[in-house]
Amino acid sequence: MNEVCIACRSPKADTPCGICESPICRNCRIFLDKDAFLFQAELEADLKHSFYCPNCYDEKVAPPLAQYNQDVETARGVFVYFTTAKRKVPTLKKSLIKVKVENSPDRDQTILKLAFQAVKQGFNAIIETEVVSAKVRNEGYQKSAWSGKAIPVMVDAVRMQLEFERTEF
Repeated sequence: MNEVCIACRSPKADTPCGICESPICRNCRIFLDKDAFLFQAELEADLKHSFYCPNCYDEKVAPPLAQYNQDVETARGVFVYFTTAKRKVPTLKKSLIKVKVENSPDRDQTILKLAFQAVKQGFNAIIETEVVSAKVRNEGYQKSAWSGKAIPVMVDAVRMQLEFERTEF
């Protein structure tokens, strides 16, 4: 496949774009990291390829990637209340369906995945959060597989932040 690159017009275009299948050279390919959409449950077909031409990346990959990164940052600010909480959290709106995460490599990522799912549903907190680990043995090696579940809810963020600041010492 010795065609002309659609981006730089180099005669050494050796691979097709993942979406439009136009020939692109190695220097013009834009790679998408395999962990770029780590918390996203289902990906569109256009986002499952390894690399893209600059045009397809700008039109079809960059906007969902920017939205995803914004949702991850929002998820980092989600209020998390575990099942061991001593008092009831005043909720404005509650989801009817629990969110679940399976086979996560660590505890923090499990909580962030739960929070990300809550953000995608339009909530700003998760309550009754339960995170557990299980030992997974692979011949002579051992690792932990984390799983969790929680209920997404909407809380009054200003009130919760004021209460949090008041109870800090």
